[in-house]
Amino acid sequence: MSEIRVKSTGTIKLFESDNTSSVTIASPASLSANRTITIPDADVTLGAGTTINTNGNDRLITGSGTPNTLTGETNLTYNGTILGVGASADLGAGVHIKVSDTGASVNSSADELIIERSGDNGMTFLNSVSGESFINFGDSGDNDIGQMSYHHSSNHMAFKTNAVERMRILSAGEIAIGTTGASQSAKVTIESGGNVPAMCVEATSSSQTTKVFKVYCARNTTNGTYDLANFDGQSQTKFKIADSGNAANINNSYGAISDQRIKQNITDANSQWDDIKALKVRNFKLKSDTTMTHIGVVAQELEASGMNGLVADSPSAEEHVAYSSDFGSIDGEGVFTQGERVKEVKYSVLYMKSIKCLQEAMEKIETLEAKVTALENA
Repeated sequence: MSEIRVKSTGTIKLFESDNTSSVTIASPASLSANRTITIPDADVTLGAGTTINTNGNDRLITGSGTPNTLTGETNLTYNGTILGVGASADLGAGVHIKVSDTGASVNSSADELIIERSGDNGMTFLNSVSGESFINFGDSGDNDIGQMSYHHSSNHMAFKTNAVERMRILSAGEIAIGTTGASQSAKVTIESGGNVPAMCVEATSSSQTTKVFKVYCARNTTNGTYDLANFDGQSQTKFKIADSGNAANINNSYGAISDQRIKQNITDANSQWDDIKALKVRNFKLKSDTTMTHIGVVAQELEASGMNGLVADSPSAEEHVAYSSDFGSIDGEGVFTQGERVKEVKYSVLYMKSIKCLQEAMEKIETLEAKVTALENA
């Protein structure tokens, strides 16, 4: 058997008897099973349909035996359609870059590109200080019907849906929804150009026990230094809630939906005379603010007078614990456990009771006036 043979057909044989291959490199039993082929400063081109086949303990690249396939023992797999890079990358994915195994499974609706690593991982887009980076979501009708983009010249991030920018995060962290710029010096600006509300807050749980909407400020003042909420018209404030808790509106009025067509069982209210006479109007100071003297009523005293309808219970909150342990507790990790409920007074109902009592007093006064007139004319 020749070690090197050159046949008349141009076939070169290395360590192999006659076969149909153009170049065959084989190892006889007398040689070690470990072989190395080095091609310095050269390119190797594999034509269409070329297969690299090996069956041993391969160090770099092995062939699976299927045309146009390459398999890396530890860091590269390719089966003609799917490419995997990393430790035991999964060929069930389109491109799977795997640094280490996480034990996580891949959703089949999003397995074309997977980046896997046990611990922190990520992806970086590098650009110039005036460039723009895009992630587009396209379809057959529009190649950027959806889009996320970062604009380095102004350092803002934009989000598009239906090929229109819907939200923008500005360089200082302001969020603009429905517009491309924040307005009214706010951290979040929501603009509605159509005949729809600019914002809706909805709690869909039928067992809701906490706040649906909360406005909070860390500043603890009660002297009108700032407003917790402002509702402004085009040129003036229509309604506001001050830091003291006072609510004020432009026309000094409030209302209720009072249409007769939405009511039933309408009867004259009972006498409120005795209730109002039993009412104890008090001066007091709040434990949260000892500088201001208030005038009002005490919920427990209303209940003791039989006016339970003027008192309502609401869940206690964390801030109430500072005034009484009855309202709950806060453990060492800051977890709040609710205790007894907080009593509130329905001042709007008390207002209507007072009006009814005033009407009764007016009737009594009118009766007395009529009797006085009769006596004077006698």
